[in-house]
Amino acid sequence: MFHSPEIVHVLMTTLNKMVFEKNAFARKVSIYTWYKIWQLDIEEEERTQILETFRQYFFNDIPFIMGPAIYIYSLMANDEKLEFFHRLYRKVCGEILKFSPFDQAMLLELIHKYALIYFQGDKEKANGKFFQNEDLKILVKTLERVTYTQNIPSIIIASKIALFLKDEALVKRYTEALLRYMNKTSDVKFNVLVMLEEIAQKYPKLVSRYYKNFYIHQIERL
Repeated sequence: MFHSPEIVHVLMTTLNKMVFEKNAFARKVSIYTWYKIWQLDIEEEERTQILETFRQYFFNDIPFIMGPAIYIYSLMANDEKLEFFHRLYRKVCGEILKFSPFDQAMLLELIHKYALIYFQGDKEKANGKFFQNEDLKILVKTLERVTYTQNIPSIIIASKIALFLKDEALVKRYTEALLRYMNKTSDVKFNVLVMLEEIAQKYPKLVSRYYKNFYIHQIERL
């Protein structure tokens, strides 16, 4: 994409000051503007500077700012193992219900990827009662709180994490949470059905008694 190096330099100089801007909305806009610059054909030195600037947003106490900063950083950084997320994991889990619906869903997706990488050896311990990995305990507590959200994308993503953990009690709670949306007209109902099908493949008894409702009463509402 064509761009003027001079204009990019001016923009980056201005955006560096926005990290400490008092107006939260202005700071949030600056985060997305940084990402637009990242997508240009810029020098490697400039990319390094952008990543360093983004790390300053991580320690903002406002979830409105911290949420998009963490997610966008994950898109920019060449960090397949999500090592940058180590020191942020507990903070994000602890404040997951404070994020906006969009940011919450995106961060749960990031947590899902993190769990797939780092909890593979521990998931067999996730029987709903005992966990030896402290971060795994935190994850389960986080998922228990997310069941109360009204944000259906978050419910779906969290359901996938619960399945990964093989925690039947937690999967049951998410099955019940998903079922709340089956009697409402919703453009996400198809995604809910797909998630329930995935649950049914591993825990058929949790879903089987609802099959008649799915295929007779709901099909015309999709």
